Amino acid sequence: SKHITLNTSIEQPSRFFCLLLDKYDKLWMGGYGLCTFSLAGEEVKDSYYASYMPYINQQSGDNLERINSIAQAADGTIFLGSNNNGIYELQDDGSFKNRPLSNSQVFEYTSPVKVSKLVADSSDNIWIGTASGVFHLNRDTDIITHFGISDGFPSNNCYTNSGNNFSDNIVAFGTSNGLIMISAPMSSIESNGGKVRITRTLKGEQDNLWPKGDKIDVYPGENYF
Repeated sequence: SKHITLNTSIEQPSRFFCLLLDKYDKLWMGGYGLCTFSLAGEEVKDSYYASYMPYINQQSGDNLERINSIAQAADGTIFLGSNNNGIYELQDDGSFKNRPLSNSQVFEYTSPVKVSKLVADSSDNIWIGTASGVFHLNRDTDIITHFGISDGFPSNNCYTNSGNNFSDNIVAFGTSNGLIMISAPMSSIESNGGKVRITRTLKGEQDNLWPKGDKIDVYPGENYF
């Protein structure tokens, strides 16, 4: 291993909470703000020239935004998951569009939603693990849907950077009460055409189907999205 330093025009963050190497060999580092550099760029004495964005959409002087997770959709779009302001989506002009998340479905009051993990599924949609349940961004309809305990989840609390998309489009999140695995066959969805289902939970070494081997539809009947 070797220690690499970053050269920026302003003071860079000293701690990073998440890393993403995108399809163009650009490394994205989330900390208090966002730092990026190209691995294809010139390295000078174990140092790379980097770009540091201390503020995402906030005004200078506001508290720096903590970035907890970074994901890249199949089309190359970068998404940032923040500690207090939902998610950010990279635009063509290099700016970021903020998409706030509401936890009013979870609590009687609204408070900042802490994003723990972003997962891009095989259908180019984004799953957002938070401390207030799981949100799903359908990029075709631009609709964000929330799932939590009231939908059959064992816990609303998804742990930081504990999530993954498997090759068969199963999205999983680690929670404070076991593992949630969600079937996400979103690629063929048309109007009212798909389901999200909880199929099993994993707590310790015990693998539990829901229930007795049957699958539970999060939204049974006509309440598909």
